[in-house]
Amino acid sequence: MGDGDIQKLREALARRARGRGKRYTANLRQRIAEAATVLRGRGHGWHTIGRFFGIPHETVRRFAGRSPATAFVPVEVVGSAGVGLSLVTPDGYRVEGLAAVDVAEILRRLR
Repeated sequence: MGDGDIQKLREALARRARGRGKRYTANLRQRIAEAATVLRGRGHGWHTIGRFFGIPHETVRRFAGRSPATAFVPVEVVGSAGVGLSLVTPDGYRVEGLAAVDVAEILRRLR
């Protein structure tokens, strides 16, 4: 999906009737997901993408198939062998000063 397609999608969403309970067609959900994937690849956050399209960021994230529970990616622990680790989620939540066992427990419980 190119920049022209993304702009056309933005314009289509601006013309769309809004309000609680208004459904998105399967085609529109797919186009939003594709555009969000492109924009995320360029470094834009969910909030920015939602504002750009004029829809809630959680809607964008849900259509793109990303939820907090599925947003984890493989990581490599480098350096410290114990206390003082930081856990940072793809959404920017950060927990600092953890022991490796604590990080492992948090990740286990979030699965």
